[in-house]
Amino acid sequence: MKKSTQEIISYFPSLKDYLQDNENILLTDEALSKLNDTEQVFLRLAWFFENPDKENFNLETIYKKLDGEWLSFALQVIFEFFEKDTYLLQETKFSVITEGSVYYNLADFARYLTNNGCEFSRQKLNVYVKRGVTPDPDIIVAGVRYWAEGTVESFLHYQKVASEQQLTYNDYRDRNLKTVCKYCGSKKVRLEYNSYSPKQDKVKCLDCNREYYVN
Repeated sequence: MKKSTQEIISYFPSLKDYLQDNENILLTDEALSKLNDTEQVFLRLAWFFENPDKENFNLETIYKKLDGEWLSFALQVIFEFFEKDTYLLQETKFSVITEGSVYYNLADFARYLTNNGCEFSRQKLNVYVKRGVTPDPDIIVAGVRYWAEGTVESFLHYQKVASEQQLTYNDYRDRNLKTVCKYCGSKKVRLEYNSYSPKQDKVKCLDCNREYYVN
């Protein structure tokens, strides 16, 4: 089951019983007839997420049948599908801000690094930013740069394990983006570089918590 589908099922547990009912028209019509408009939209979304090569989803149904929090949730799971369940959104300069989003300004960024074992003053980090050593900010509001929590964590990890190998942050980021867990297929992985034995770099999956070594 795709991560985006799991997110839908967490809000609509009863829809799990209908995930296979799109295999023929009679079952599809029967399943939809038992649901209200909101449930129908999210079931159709789940069908599409699970089999995007064969299923279609019409955005008009979101426009006509959802509003408020359910509209926001639908857009969130669609973004999650393209970001986490496919390889189509590996890197983007656009940022979707949700209620649970955490962003750091320059001072917060430096404080986070220092509190987690990498001594960085605000001035030192500002120099790194000007030299292009740090990740690009995820959003800029009124001229103020902000980095997403995941970006800050990634740079911290880079400072601890990859900078010793004279990798640039962009090289480190690109290699991480191309790496997926060989067990569960997740792209949420961390590479731990071994400077003594480059053929023994370790991959740690943040979803299934498994570790293994790669060349």
